[in-house]
This record gives sequence, C-alpha cells and structure tokens, in this order.
Amino acid sequence: MRAPPAGPEPGGTRLLGGLARWIVRHPWYPIAFWVIALVVSLPFLSLVGSVTTNSAQTTQPNSPSAMANSELARLFPNTTIGDASSTVLLIGPNLTDAAAQRVVENVTGALDADRSLTNVGSVSSVYTAFGGYLTGEAAIAIGILRAGVIGPLSVPVAVSDSVALFWAPPSIYVREWQGLVANGTPAPAANYPAYEETAGALRNESGNSTPALAVLGAFYDGSGSAPGFNSSRGCWTAPASVVACSEAEGSISMT
Repeated sequence: MRAPPAGPEPGGTRLLGGLARWIVRHPWYPIAFWVIALVVSLPFLSLVGSVTTNSAQTTQPNSPSAMANSELARLFPNTTIGDASSTVLLIGPNLTDAAAQRVVENVTGALDADRSLTNVGSVSSVYTAFGGYLTGEAAIAIGILRAGVIGPLSVPVAVSDSVALFWAPPSIYVREWQGLVANGTPAPAANYPAYEETAGALRNESGNSTPALAVLGAFYDGSGSAPGFNSSRGCWTAPASVVACSEAEGSISMT
C-alpha cells in the first residue's frame, strides 16, 4: 500500500523553506546585506550610549535623590563620592550635639548589622572615621610612652633624677643654714659655712658630682636672672621667709 499524499504545508513553513532555498542558491546576498547595514549604522552607535546614560542619570529636580545630591554639594562642596558608594544624608536643626551623634551611630550600626544588605563592604560615618583617627593617634602616643617607660632611658627615672639634681642642693643648703642660725650664728655669717657643709654632703653622696656642685653654686652665687642666696638682696636677709624665697630663687636660677 502506498502512503497517502502529504497535506499542504502551512504558509509559514512554505515561506521559511523558500527563504532557505534562496539563501542556498545566493549565499553572498545575505552577507552583503549585513555588511551594508553595519556600515550605515556606525555613525549612530555613539548616540545610543548617550541616550541610555541620560535616561539612567537624569532625575526630576524635586525628587528625593536630586534634593539629597543638591544638599551634599552645598554642605560638602569639595567631596566626591565613588560610583560604588551610597550616602545616607541626615537633615535636622542640630546634628552636632550628643543626641544627634547617637542617632547617626544608631543608623550606622543598624545598616552594618542588616544581613539583608548584600554586597556591602563597610558602613561608616563621620564619627567612625574620626574614631579611627583618634585610635591611630592613641596608638602612636602609647607607643611613644611605652618606649619612654620601658626603654633604656626611662622617662620617670630621668624626671626623678632631674628633680633630685635641681632641688636637692638648695634644699640641703637651706636646712644647713637654718640649723646654723638656730644655734646662734648671725644670718650673713651662716651663708658660707652652710655652703661648705652642703658641698661636703653632696661630695659624700654623689662622689664629687660636678652637676650637683654646679647647681649649688648657681643657687649660692646667683645668675643674671636671680641675685643668689649670698648676695646683698639674697634670701638670708629675710630669715622668716627663707624657705619660700629659696624655692622661688632656686626655680629662677635653675631655668
């Protein structure tokens, strides 16, 4: 038995079949058509990019994003924000007090803790940025203090030695002078014996320390900024206030 003849083909199938047979018989015609179409469209390709860019970036002047951009430009005229960054602008009558700082920190913390925000590298505010700056400054200061405290030349020890060097000779001298005056030696006559007693005590204590003896000499003889204990205007002229006078004279003589 022979198969029944095939029915008539649909119109779309006949059209596509005819087009396929025509392309097989004339293969260069479609290639030439697309080459010509490409050459004709080249001058218009640049306009396509500008149209898509303008449509993506142009916003209404009264839209929230446009108003926020305008406020950012007014408040931070020299600040630029990267294409991959987003800014939350908080506007209010006072955003510099403690309450406003807590609001900014709460918003920053909420955004940072929101796990539904994907592809977010970091969330920062003016307070977190300044906090990082203060943390860095504190780290530098701690490093300097640590080097001064546990280093080969300890700052507390050096300060203590300096205080002892500058104030021990005058203190010993005034004590010796007061002892001589209390035992009946006239005030001007007690000046040099007290100096010799103090110099001897310093030599016994520090082994003929030149700096300590130099401090004693400056306190006893004076300098350009202070008359000195033994001068005619020295502290010996007022025995009742000799301690306070010696402290003031010593601080001037040592500077």
